[in-house]
Amino acid sequence: MSPSETATQEAKTLSQPPCNHLQQFGIQRTKGVEYFPGGFCPVSTKIARVSVVVLAILVVSAVTVSCTTRFKPPRNAKESQRTLLTTGYCKCGMCTNWKRNWRLKPVVASGPRKGKRKDVGITATGTRAKPGTIAADTSLYPFGTVMFIPGYGYGRVEDVGSAIKGNHIDLYFNSHEQALKWGKKNRKVKVWARR
Repeated sequence: MSPSETATQEAKTLSQPPCNHLQQFGIQRTKGVEYFPGGFCPVSTKIARVSVVVLAILVVSAVTVSCTTRFKPPRNAKESQRTLLTTGYCKCGMCTNWKRNWRLKPVVASGPRKGKRKDVGITATGTRAKPGTIAADTSLYPFGTVMFIPGYGYGRVEDVGSAIKGNHIDLYFNSHEQALKWGKKNRKVKVWARR
């Protein structure tokens, strides 16, 4: 191919859209509109950007909605406000002390129950852990106690933890990254104790 033929071929490639989005929507090509070389489509690029933003909003709202609407305070229950140390946890082995044995079954990693079978993601009350599940010291906050934690939402005490003693609660998150992002925070928590 001669240099002039190559230049003509490149000019044709640049003058045509690298995709068919415009024709797909019944839009005719406009003179003077430049299309990006190298296969980039301005329509699909914008669609991809909008899709990512919408997906991020949906994920954030799903986590927030699930925490804030799953548990409501009991009617006629007395509300109290306490400052509690809050931490985050998930169902991973680092957060809930489990590992896989040689048969690839989950077992307790350390402590008096070391090597015993572990039901991953199941709370002390037997429910599946979800956002809104709280681990607490049940001598102070019995199972079923509803709490509102600013920045997290409503939750209910359904779990315990060996390191969760006194005015310390552990908030469940879907991923280890979210739990680490929450970190360790002192919060003024509204508490509705179960009678």
